[in-house]
Amino acid sequence: EYWGFNLRHYDVGNHFNEMCGLFEVNYDLFPDDKLQKQFIGYYLHASHQFNGSTKEVTSDEIDTFYKTVGKMVLLSHLFWGIWAIYMSQVSAIDFDYAGYSVIRLREYFKRKQQFLNL
Repeated sequence: EYWGFNLRHYDVGNHFNEMCGLFEVNYDLFPDDKLQKQFIGYYLHASHQFNGSTKEVTSDEIDTFYKTVGKMVLLSHLFWGIWAIYMSQVSAIDFDYAGYSVIRLREYFKRKQQFLNL
């Protein structure tokens, strides 16, 4: 349905957002820092292997990636919030796009300072 090349930080941040649900959204399910960093560590390890590197993933590498992912979490909320506003006007699909937009944009503003301060 929606695919294409994105920045890997964005894809990971969007993945974290979608762990909270798509139709029944519960942001209490958003992964905590420990789980995010564990996921990122596994992701970077797999990325190194895919690229033929035997280099170990460092905590600095995880922290740097984590900080960028946090900002992409925000971008994901903005993207899908704005997309849902548009879809509420043009889609014939029976889905509460306007309500979904409110959920995503509300979460953006709720977490904005948290992620921008990383």
